[in-house]
Amino acid sequence: VRAQVDETDIGKVKLNQSAVVSLDAYPDIKINAAVEHIYYESQTVNNVTIYNVDIIPEKVPDFFRSGMNANIDFLIEKKENALLVPNEAVHKDKDGNYVLLSQGAGKEPVRQAVTPGISDDKNTEIVSGLAAEQKIVLKSQKYALPSAASGTNPFLPSRARSSNRR
Repeated sequence: VRAQVDETDIGKVKLNQSAVVSLDAYPDIKINAAVEHIYYESQTVNNVTIYNVDIIPEKVPDFFRSGMNANIDFLIEKKENALLVPNEAVHKDKDGNYVLLSQGAGKEPVRQAVTPGISDDKNTEIVSGLAAEQKIVLKSQKYALPSAASGTNPFLPSRARSSNRR
């Protein structure tokens, strides 16, 4: 599998580094792999500088086909039994990093200082300040759909109405 890695990420990729391959056609199947070769010459694709990286799967499933689109997750760092929270749960201000702890229904959440560790695009490790059994609060987002006038469909053209009645 040949991956195109953005120049801002290429410094994190090393030879023999573990990776996981998933194909767009089979997104639920993950194949363990390793970095075999990192190319020295860059390319520009859509005004982005990329480097090709060859990834070798541990096993090549029968359904792999040439030209299939693949997604590669490189294992940058691995920690066992890490306490993870969604990235949006960790807040930062002049006093440091914190999460909001739930105090139960109808009660205001309480700010709890935490020390974050490694993170990815979804989760952040909490090194200290939070226990696994504590419940955190995520900011809820509410979306209001536009309401249409009764009897109208916003996807159909409106009919011309005449005030002349016979």
